[in-house]
Amino acid sequence: MFDVGYHNQTAVDISQVVMDHMEHRNRHRPSIRWITADCRNLAEIADDSFPLVVDKSTLDAFFCNDQHALAIMEFLKEAYRVTSVGGAFISVSMHRPKASCPGYIISSSLGKRWPSPLRMVNLQIVQGVMRTFVARSVAKRTSP
Repeated sequence: MFDVGYHNQTAVDISQVVMDHMEHRNRHRPSIRWITADCRNLAEIADDSFPLVVDKSTLDAFFCNDQHALAIMEFLKEAYRVTSVGGAFISVSMHRPKASCPGYIISSSLGKRWPSPLRMVNLQIVQGVMRTFVARSVAKRTSP
C-alpha cells in the first residue's frame, strides 16, 4: 500500500519482536507509525482516527483462541471505535463473514453503525484457499 501512495499508515501488532522486524524491513518508509499493542485495547488511539482499517488475518488468529467469540467481539468493537464516520473496515480472512463478524457487536451508542449485509468480494485463490475481503462502511446513526 505504501508503494502506491498510502504513506500515512499505522501498523499494530502484539509482538514487539514482530514490530521491530517489520520496522527494520520498512526503514525506507519512515512515515509508517509502529504500535506494539493488543488490537483489542488500543487505548493510545483516539476514536474515529482512521478512514480505513484493514485487518489482515487477525480474525483468523482469534479463531484459534479458546475464547474466540469474546476475542473477536473485543477486536471488532475496537476496530469499529477507531474507524472514522464514513470510513471502512476491510478484513482479509479465510472465514466466512457471518462467522467472523457477528452483527450484534455493534453498539448504536457510539453514534455510528456498520450496515448489513456485508459486502463480500472474492479475490483469488491463494495457495488453494479462497480469500475474502469483507468491507463495512461506517455511517452516521440515523435514529436518536
